[in-house]
Amino acid sequence: MTTKKQSRQRGVALLLALILLMVITAIAFGVIVMSNTENAINTNFKSEETEFFAARAGVEEARNRLLLPTSAFDQGGHNISLFYLNPPSTSNPLGTGSTIVMPTAALDEAQAGSKVLYILGCKTINPLNGTCQTQMTLNDVTTRYTSSGSLSPYFDDELCHDIPSTSSITVNHIAQNVPCNNTIAATYLTSTPSVSPYPLDYKWVRIMIKENGTGPYPVVNSQPLISVVCWDKTNSPAIEILTPSAASCDRAPAAYPFARPVYVVTSLAVSPSGTTRRMVQEELSLGVSLNQTHDWSIYGTSPACPAVTFSGNGKTGSFDSSTESTPTEPPTNESTSSGGDTGSNGGLSLGGNSSIGGLAEYAGTGGNCYQISGGNAGPANACSGNPPVPPCYKQTTTESFPVTPAPNPTPPQTNTQYSHSATLTPGNSYGNISVSGGSTVITLSVPSGQGTAANPAVFVMNSLTFSGQASMVISPPNAYVQIIIAGNGPNGVPLAVPLTLTGQAVDNTSGIPGTMVFDVTQPTGCSAAPCGTVNVAGGSGSYAVVNAPMDNASITGNGDIFGSIIGYQVNDAGNGTVWHDLNSANHSTPMYDAALYTIAFRELSY
Repeated sequence: MTTKKQSRQRGVALLLALILLMVITAIAFGVIVMSNTENAINTNFKSEETEFFAARAGVEEARNRLLLPTSAFDQGGHNISLFYLNPPSTSNPLGTGSTIVMPTAALDEAQAGSKVLYILGCKTINPLNGTCQTQMTLNDVTTRYTSSGSLSPYFDDELCHDIPSTSSITVNHIAQNVPCNNTIAATYLTSTPSVSPYPLDYKWVRIMIKENGTGPYPVVNSQPLISVVCWDKTNSPAIEILTPSAASCDRAPAAYPFARPVYVVTSLAVSPSGTTRRMVQEELSLGVSLNQTHDWSIYGTSPACPAVTFSGNGKTGSFDSSTESTPTEPPTNESTSSGGDTGSNGGLSLGGNSSIGGLAEYAGTGGNCYQISGGNAGPANACSGNPPVPPCYKQTTTESFPVTPAPNPTPPQTNTQYSHSATLTPGNSYGNISVSGGSTVITLSVPSGQGTAANPAVFVMNSLTFSGQASMVISPPNAYVQIIIAGNGPNGVPLAVPLTLTGQAVDNTSGIPGTMVFDVTQPTGCSAAPCGTVNVAGGSGSYAVVNAPMDNASITGNGDIFGSIIGYQVNDAGNGTVWHDLNSANHSTPMYDAALYTIAFRELSY
């Protein structure tokens, strides 16, 4: 009996062994499947990451090629054939000959330059030596289906979303995040080959001027979608703004002197197998530094009526520093009938025996936005009618004056009283400076290599106050200086009076107002104008520009001022004349930054 029982137990052991073998086999199979799945996931992730950075590389080629120099400038110093202005050097990693002709107008502008530019990359890469085997063509970009009837991985299925739905360009506008079905006519397209020394997986890079309806969200909902978008770096903070119609920044009815076009740069990368594609998009523009041309004797940035008030016997006029070979005080070529233009974003009011020796321009509407009570506003007493007729007045659009960015780091708020002569140097940050005493002279010493119109010597102060007959001079006398006033007060409250120039405060012997510019910034504790008040009184050497668009300005005294006064609300209660320099454009011009700014970056989901 014992022997028979042992034989039956051997069969059970075999069955258990088979079951255990099946379990082990299933586990091993599962491990293999999981390993293959993980490997596939890693491969897909690597492919997607590779194509993402390849698409980024396409954008970088576009950026790099925009940095090449050009000599094609219009009379206003704006580049009319290429995007970039004033590049830092002529060197370029991509080598010579890589210049690209940028679109000079948006698609909805009636301009010959209304083109969409494609930089075409390599379609297939030789796996043996890494060189380009087949070049992309515009037909690859604009063809939705391949010859076999399948969807082409190279088709630009985003373009319809970057053209406003109200555009005159025929295109199938469909919902966002849904690929486009067709493209636009070939007459709107132009291309240039990639010049990358090593072909990568980006297939094309598209460049076009941004309009209000480009992308999923308009810049301003209440404005036409075809309005061209510009970027104004001089605003604090920098903002995108719209032209009134489908026009570039420079060709708009009311030009934006400190705004540059916004370019939308889109790049597509596709894996060699054609199964992975990534698309990225950047918005790029140039910046303009604050070295502004002032075309006004007096301007008030406030929309109030009035924003500029003549309550004394003050006048405006003009002179031309370029014809003063030997500066005289006052100039010998003064004119009280032209060039002394005065304007405001609101209204003008003239009383006493005041007069404007040029155009009186205002943007406010209503019967009280241009008032004359005793004064005469125009050249040779030419004003008549109600409202007055040209040439003495002109209703205009609002003028945008940049606010100088607050200095960083913030200057100290320590008080320094000068009752004796002293010398200040650029590169230092000064606190609240008060100067008094008839023989006190503050010298702004400009080091060699600085002090040009393109590179003025910068002096940073928290506040500046002159009283008595104390004065400020520049050394050497023909150097250019910029005095930045922060205007910060204790406990975050702005100073009530950040700048006071009275008596003989300015003694600028150069005879050129643009060599001494006072820029009053927006204090950190001020959210809306007016932040404070600047006080200005003239004298024989008062050649200067006061740029304080966030502060009220008060003009007093009997002395003349040679230059420009820009304030929020300006009250001229003096008896002198503000003489505008007709040659100011040659001494205070916009400075284009040597850099492209990335305004926005996004990845597109299809």
